Amino acid sequence: MRMIRINCSVSLVTFLWMMILVRGDTDVSCYVEESCILPCSFQKDPEVVIHWTKLTEGLPRVHSFSKNQDQLEDQDQNFGNRTSLFKDQISRGNASLLLTGVTSEDWGQYQCYTRTTSGIERSIINLKVKDTDVTCYAIGNCMLPCSFQEGHLVSIQWTKLTEGRPRVHSFSKNQDQLGDQDQNFRGRTSLSKDQIFRGDASLQLSWMKAEDRGQYECYTRTTSGVKTSIINLETDDNSVAFGFIIFGIVVAVIIGIGICILPCLCIAACIYVYKD
Repeated sequence: MRMIRINCSVSLVTFLWMMILVRGDTDVSCYVEESCILPCSFQKDPEVVIHWTKLTEGLPRVHSFSKNQDQLEDQDQNFGNRTSLFKDQISRGNASLLLTGVTSEDWGQYQCYTRTTSGIERSIINLKVKDTDVTCYAIGNCMLPCSFQEGHLVSIQWTKLTEGRPRVHSFSKNQDQLGDQDQNFRGRTSLSKDQIFRGDASLQLSWMKAEDRGQYECYTRTTSGVKTSIINLETDDNSVAFGFIIFGIVVAVIIGIGICILPCLCIAACIYVYKD
């Protein structure tokens, strides 16, 4: 009897596992203020329930569909009037979401949940939001642009959108706050203090490296409100290599000149002393 119960339990777990299909993550990149499609497909069925949620605290509902119509009563207000499904494609197994007026706050993970008579499917979409693309070159300085509405009590935080969200540069109380700055950026970042109170929070990054490429977030807070901007920084690999070669040549030339001049100075000094 115990063996029969165990076999039934295993069969039930196997059945449920087969009924719920979890697809691999999909990466999507979109630009601020533009429209963006978050892809999602399922095994087509005339009766389908679709739930789009954002995988953040509270799991805000992005869009829902059931009984052949949208169900937006519990839609999160941040997505109001900004989402839609391709109604003529749902019967063909397309549950993709159209997100309009993309903002930097839309960045993050989304789940597409579909339920039909065939089972349940879940897809995870990683949405990366780009505000501005910047390409910089080796060794020189690079400016990451960021602007905000002027106001009092300015607070600025630059972070890199990688694991751990390393702090690149911070400013508050009318001065830099670099106590928690990531060591990879120490001595390489600066803000234009005379421009901050004109609404310019652009960051100057010196001595560019290939490792600097990636997405950066500029967060500003004033009495006028909060704003977040995403900057996508690219580096030219060829220029990086070329830059280091030029740098090496310059250093070698300086050392060479120093080696040539030093003996001459020593000889000149000896002659001067000898004449005296």
